[in-house]
Amino acid sequence: MTVELFRIDDRLIHGQVVVGWGQPLDIGFIVLVDDTVAASDWEQELYRMGVPPEMDVYFHSASDAIAAMPKYLAESRRGILLTGDIATMQRLVDGPFPAWMVTASIAATILTLIPVATVGLNHHMTMQGYFPLMRYSPTLRFTVFGAMSYTVFSLVGVLISLRSVARYVNFTQASIAYSHLGLYAFFTMVIFGSMYYIVPRLIGREWRYGSLIKLHFWASAYGIGLMTLMLLAGGLTQGTGMENPSLAFSESVESVLPYLRGRSLSGILLTVSHFIFAYHFGLMLFGLGRKSTVPTFLNPVEAEGAEVAH
Repeated sequence: MTVELFRIDDRLIHGQVVVGWGQPLDIGFIVLVDDTVAASDWEQELYRMGVPPEMDVYFHSASDAIAAMPKYLAESRRGILLTGDIATMQRLVDGPFPAWMVTASIAATILTLIPVATVGLNHHMTMQGYFPLMRYSPTLRFTVFGAMSYTVFSLVGVLISLRSVARYVNFTQASIAYSHLGLYAFFTMVIFGSMYYIVPRLIGREWRYGSLIKLHFWASAYGIGLMTLMLLAGGLTQGTGMENPSLAFSESVESVLPYLRGRSLSGILLTVSHFIFAYHFGLMLFGLGRKSTVPTFLNPVEAEGAEVAH
């Protein structure tokens, strides 16, 4: 057997832990990790009063618990490990790994700045002199936005890997912002740009409305931009609250609610953009696109003979 449950609960030991989890899991011991309780004999006695005699309770500070973790993981009995906040649990989860290994992984992440800078420079040099074409070309507008988002996504990844930043943003909404930045702002926007290029060549018709493409782009761009900013700001606020020992865990969670409302607004914008694209794509599938040899531009081409990428 081993530690069956790792639980974060600012109330530490109470009825739900002992009866709700302890009895169904047939728990033989509880490890309570809290710096304050570990230094207070009377608090330890108070918590022991709520535990049946057949269940052992061990008290540790966070630093002592890291050294004791291998012993509890090798226990023949089932156990529960309790902490009062996420920051303490994170220290324990990282504890079994040597410090040099964590440092090496951070250093490796920082070194990714080299390929990121190379790719970003390559993107910029490829587009040099052609940025004005983004006014006309749907494909360029979406893919350039995605390429720029890739650079931002990579830089944010390096930033949140640093210990000084990770202590505030781990297990918060900032991790969700980082995922959306890579999956939507980068990958999905590039895919949309590819669709605007590929579909007319497969179907033999051009996109019907340039105005719908513009609406799709701006709703997507503002939507994912707002979502990323709201979740990053909310994650930092949430993490700062969790690091504050005078603030209850529930209060740190509630502090992020205004930012989640902003995320809901961004979700509406993204939903609108998806419906616009679905409607426009449906017109193409049903053969209602434009019969023309001229691509659908976002804006009227101002100069005759100008070479515009589709």
